[in-house]
This record gives sequence, structure tokens and C-alpha cells, in this order.
Amino acid sequence: MNKEIQKLLGEAKNKMNGYVALLSFRYSNLCVKADPVALLPVLVIIDGEEKNIEEVAEVSIPKDDVLAVMPKDSELLFDIGKGVKKAHPEFKMDLVQKEGSDDEDDKYLTFTMPKVDKDRHDLLEEGVDGLHDQCKARVDLVLEQYGVKIAKAMEGADIESIDYIKNQLQELHKFFDDLMEKLTKGKKQEIEDAYQLYLAEQQQKEQEAQEQDAAHGSGMGMSMKIDDVLNNG
Repeated sequence: MNKEIQKLLGEAKNKMNGYVALLSFRYSNLCVKADPVALLPVLVIIDGEEKNIEEVAEVSIPKDDVLAVMPKDSELLFDIGKGVKKAHPEFKMDLVQKEGSDDEDDKYLTFTMPKVDKDRHDLLEEGVDGLHDQCKARVDLVLEQYGVKIAKAMEGADIESIDYIKNQLQELHKFFDDLMEKLTKGKKQEIEDAYQLYLAEQQQKEQEAQEQDAAHGSGMGMSMKIDDVLNNG
């Protein structure tokens, strides 16, 4: 295999890898579970200068659906909150006092992921489908473009050598196509799991409300019987 063919295969691999990596990043920003990757797009403006979140805060995951952002400087709380909300307006933001401390400087922010109700479920599914289709089109285009480039570079070569290189390109494409499908399946399952959890929570709330109503009704009935006894007595 000559250096030009190696170079073309390397370029094709890097481009496909870049598109699939971008897909993974974008899936992380369709927030269902708390994932620090979702804060990578956040820009915090300090004295007119843009800072990445990791430059001004530490991030942790106290709960599956909560990101905790602890500022390195307490005076940056407002700016950090503003930056996160600009990138993710769907997050619920809370100001939290550090446990065991009364110091005003020992405060941090938490950001809770929104519940996946029916509307959000459908919106997220639509987002995943759109990102998947866009990525697939780009990866397929790389296969087509580099198939042409490699064929041109191998003009005059024997059929066996040409087929061997074409197979290598096809294998690259299959690897990244399979990875893309795996990422998509995983994200859709994450969305579905969150939706089913939401439905279970709603069902539990409805059941508890019905039990309270039934208990209240029973109590009212007992009260009326006692009143009847007293009045008839």
C-alpha cells in the first residue's frame, strides 16, 4: 500500500470518527441524566472574558439527575449560573448551602434535569432522530468521496489490490456506522427509561391521592354517624 492510499484511508477514518464523536457530544446535550459533558458548551463571562466551566468551578453528580457546580470563587456564582442557564435553559437551578457550614461563601449551584414527560419524550426522540440522520449522511458522504479519491489514486493498479483497499474503506465505514447505531440505541433507551420512570411516579402520585381521598371520605362518613348518634340521643 503506497503512502498516498494510506493517507486517504487515514483521512477517511479521522473524518468518520470526528462526525461520530460529535454525535456523541450532541447526544450528551440532549440531557436526560446528569452528565458533566453537557456543561462543556457553557461559557462564563468574567470581566468581559469568556471562561470554560472547568476554569471557574468543580462539577460533581450528587444524584443521577442533578449536577452540582461548586465555584472556585464564591463571587462567581451569579456569572456561572447565568452561563449555564444560557446553554441549558431547561435546567432547574437552585442555590445550595454547603452541608455543615453557615458561611455565606460556602454556597454552590445545583442543576436538575427536567422530567421526561410525554412532550419532552417526543421532543428528545425527534432530536435524536435528526442528529442521527445528519451524522449518517456525513459518514456516508465520506465513504462516497474517498471511494472516488482512492479509485483515482489507484488507476492502473490490479483488481485484487483495488478490491482490497475498497474493502478496507468499507470496513471503516461499517465500524463507525455500527458505533453510531449503538450510540443512538443507547440514547433512545435512556430517554425511554426516563419516560417510564416519569409515568411510574405519576401513577404513584395518583394512587396516593386516591387513597387520601378515600381516607378523607371514610373519615367524613364516620363523623356523620357520630353526629347522628349524638343528635338522636
